[in-house]
Amino acid sequence: MAGQSAFAVSFVGRSFPITDHNFTQVDQTHWVLDVASVVTPDYCSLKEVMLFLSRPVPALAESSALGLYLSLGGDRWEYRGFVSNAHPSEVMPLQWPEVGPSFILRPGAVQLGVSIEPQAELLQKEGSKLAGKQEYAKRVAMSLFRYMESFSSGGSANQLVLPTNALEQWFNRFSEKFKRDPDFLMHQVLVPLSSNYPWQLSGSMLQLALTRCGCSQAQPQGVWSFRDALARSYATVLGDLKYAKSHEWVKKEGETGTVGISDFAQEELGDIVYVELPEPGSTVTAGETFGVVESVKAASDVYSPVTGEVTEVNSVLVDEPAKVNSDPFSGGWMFKVKLEDSSELDKLLDSDSYEKHCESGDH
Repeated sequence: MAGQSAFAVSFVGRSFPITDHNFTQVDQTHWVLDVASVVTPDYCSLKEVMLFLSRPVPALAESSALGLYLSLGGDRWEYRGFVSNAHPSEVMPLQWPEVGPSFILRPGAVQLGVSIEPQAELLQKEGSKLAGKQEYAKRVAMSLFRYMESFSSGGSANQLVLPTNALEQWFNRFSEKFKRDPDFLMHQVLVPLSSNYPWQLSGSMLQLALTRCGCSQAQPQGVWSFRDALARSYATVLGDLKYAKSHEWVKKEGETGTVGISDFAQEELGDIVYVELPEPGSTVTAGETFGVVESVKAASDVYSPVTGEVTEVNSVLVDEPAKVNSDPFSGGWMFKVKLEDSSELDKLLDSDSYEKHCESGDH
């Protein structure tokens, strides 16, 4: 496809069209774009890309199409969509793959690839992409369901009574998380909903009736164990942290540990309205309380997972305690501590063990 430009990409809202002349042609059917060098090193800020044909391309016969892929670090290529002479343009979500701690942002590390392939093969990949969209829709529905479950039962073991603006409240919270990380739902573990839990609407207040088969008014614990199972299975757990069984996390950076509470903990507490933090210079002890977190539903002691001297506290939480809800692992951290004994970390749970701990209900 030499000579006149045959195809181009445009990163929606971030770039002018970038033609195939800016790509490196690997062979007769493959082209690669160094995104970090040509567009921006801040590749995570690129959310969507349009791939389009500049003109009808003879090389794309009726049985061929142009597929688009992403790669970080060259480990693997992930499919995102295709165009053809019959369908010459498409806007595709980027959803950059996750990278490990060994990833280094250098020239050639962030790549966008385009290749000519049999259209039948690309259509099969589209089927997988559709399944991914269905999976994402399930996760959005579960997010709403989980938010509804955070409300009180209104005195009934088998019903949850929700305010009429519950949907608006959930959407505002969901939108804030989505703005920070459009892929946050995909980092979470999903369990299927059983058909044994029907939805019921009644009057001006929305009532969610969860009537579990075999669970009567005299045995309401079945409903709540189901709710707890959802909470346990849908919380975000990051792999580079250590966790206490009391749901605090710590991240070691050199001789310093950063401490906060887990996504599971903040979901269980509900909307947080107050955070009591330790004083800088004070000493915290592993397994002992360092403060209190208050929500609209309850107040809970929080425990230090490690021992040491507090070197810094997150003063933002004084005026914005809700950051613990919206961003428990980053903006919602609580304090930093000079680690007295790094071997204490070995007694804490890794991400897999913590997930199992949450799922077990033994907490």
